[in-house]
Amino acid sequence: MATASAADSGIEMKTMESDDDSELRVFAGSETGIYLVGAESGDILPVVVDKNFKSKVKLDYGNVRFLTAPAEDQFETVLAREGSAASCGSRCARGLLCCVGIVTPLVGWIALMCKVKYVKLDEVSLARGHDGNVYVLPHGCHLHGTLCRKVETRRVTEDVIQMNPVNILRILPGHYGIADNNGEPVILGPGRHFINDALFKWIKPVPFTDPHVRNGTTHIITVPGGSLGLVEVLGVGHILEPGRHIINNNDLIFRGFAKATDENVSILSKHRIMVPVGRIGLAWDGGDALLLNSDQVYYIDNNLFKYVGSVDILDEVIEHGSIKIITVNEGLLGIAFDDGELHVMEPGRHIIDKATFMFSAFLSTGQETLPIRQITSLSSDNVGLAFSAAFSIQVVDAKKAVTMLGRDLSGEVTNRHRSQSIETSETPFNTKVFQENIKDRARLNLSIIIGNNKFTDSFLSTAHLRGDASATDEDAEEQGESFKGLVHDAFMAKFATEMLRDCGVKILDMSIEDIKIVSKELSAALAQAAVKATELEMARIDQDVEVTRAATAMKSLQIRAEGEGVAKTIKAEAKSDTIRIIGDAEAARIRKIDDAMSSICVPSQRREMILSAAETLKAANSTLIFSDAETGNNILNGNMPLTVPRGAVGREREK
Repeated sequence: MATASAADSGIEMKTMESDDDSELRVFAGSETGIYLVGAESGDILPVVVDKNFKSKVKLDYGNVRFLTAPAEDQFETVLAREGSAASCGSRCARGLLCCVGIVTPLVGWIALMCKVKYVKLDEVSLARGHDGNVYVLPHGCHLHGTLCRKVETRRVTEDVIQMNPVNILRILPGHYGIADNNGEPVILGPGRHFINDALFKWIKPVPFTDPHVRNGTTHIITVPGGSLGLVEVLGVGHILEPGRHIINNNDLIFRGFAKATDENVSILSKHRIMVPVGRIGLAWDGGDALLLNSDQVYYIDNNLFKYVGSVDILDEVIEHGSIKIITVNEGLLGIAFDDGELHVMEPGRHIIDKATFMFSAFLSTGQETLPIRQITSLSSDNVGLAFSAAFSIQVVDAKKAVTMLGRDLSGEVTNRHRSQSIETSETPFNTKVFQENIKDRARLNLSIIIGNNKFTDSFLSTAHLRGDASATDEDAEEQGESFKGLVHDAFMAKFATEMLRDCGVKILDMSIEDIKIVSKELSAALAQAAVKATELEMARIDQDVEVTRAATAMKSLQIRAEGEGVAKTIKAEAKSDTIRIIGDAEAARIRKIDDAMSSICVPSQRREMILSAAETLKAANSTLIFSDAETGNNILNGNMPLTVPRGAVGREREK
């Protein structure tokens, strides 16, 4: 047995020489295992197992028997050499039979001719003698080798040619052959193999691409890129890096593959943890809580280690064992208890590692609107009322608010992430209970206010004042205020003050939705009264409109008459002033004429008088007729047309 070593891999390769050119190679794996690139070339490269783990127990790869095929041009030589050789007695007996057949006419010749076998170039013939040995018949014609033997002829292209104990196997490229030799698993490389061994048992061929090939205690595990292989041996886990791992270990159990990008790849005590960016890993080391960051890859080999998972780093509450990471956003307060004492957490990020520190919930410091559904109560005059309300609040003193209104023993936990191994059955403060307590107190206060007021009085007072013209606005405000307004003012005056003083909660405002009367008969009666009051109000409004319209018309006439009188007065005064001015001007003119006329002779005076009269007639658009009495009468009576053109009188006068 010769021994050789692979220089860089640290793998001892033992070669078991045989009579042919093939060799049975046994690989003794190192701590890093082996990787067979190609059986034809026999290249062996190291692969990695348990990378970056500081493990004391290494994976035992064992010894793997690998049978390589002889070169194709030497296979015929191997067949000739490996075929069983006949003994001398067998040769003499078959030679004697040939002689007997030859000397026996006809029958002997026919018998010999039937045993003649011609082996073609593309065939393989195997002959088994009475002793059980199998002989390979070379190409050509055979008679002596076929006598007293069972002969089978097969095509050389067949993958499996068997005649026990001879096996002629053809392993196609890209495949392994798996077989068994006396209970020991054997791996056959690609090529043609001739095996003459009664203890050899052929199983099947398998492709290189199969991720896991098992042959007895031998495993061929091909880990693709981007994946990791998981195996365990005697309770110890191992993680196989990408590559082809050939292992002969009776105690090995293959557990499958995992993606290399998985957050947690684990097998028994080994854990490879890669926390995604933006998340925090939660783990346990025995009873100690651990936080794992996203800036590194963790390789942990610890039987007490347990990885829980990861949470978003932006989660408001991250609670893992005694470690709490509380992020209080602006506009909120964190409510927690440190050794049983109330602790109010201001906005910011808080990291606490204390087992007796317990976070409960967040409390808003902004305005919140709380609805109250379906309040049913009796007024002081026994009117059943049903309504809904809503009011807005703001917490101004967190300690008072939590102490007076926030106790919760229901065990409900919201808006938090807790690790699976840590659970709590109760929390001292809960936002939902806090709001429900405020609603209960408001509901009770509203019921008391309604019970202390008469609904019908408020309704009738309002209706009466609407129909009473003598009622003042102040009386309407005091006596006729709506029922909603009464409830609103009473609620804000008493309940809001008590809540601010005792509980540190400021009531900003409240409103009541439509009030419904529970009794249908009373509701119908009040509705009818409301209709009548509305009709009366509408009639009064119509009357007021008519009165206003008449007053407006009278006022308009008065203003118009006064305006016309003033206009006439102004016109008369203007006309009087005009006449006076004209008279004064005419008197002045006459005085001037008198003064002028007194200084001239009598004919001139007459002439000027005539001219003045003519100008007056011209300005008056009149005609002066000079004639005798008879002609004048005819003209005036229409018996004679007036044909004297304008200006004729002047010409006649001049004449």
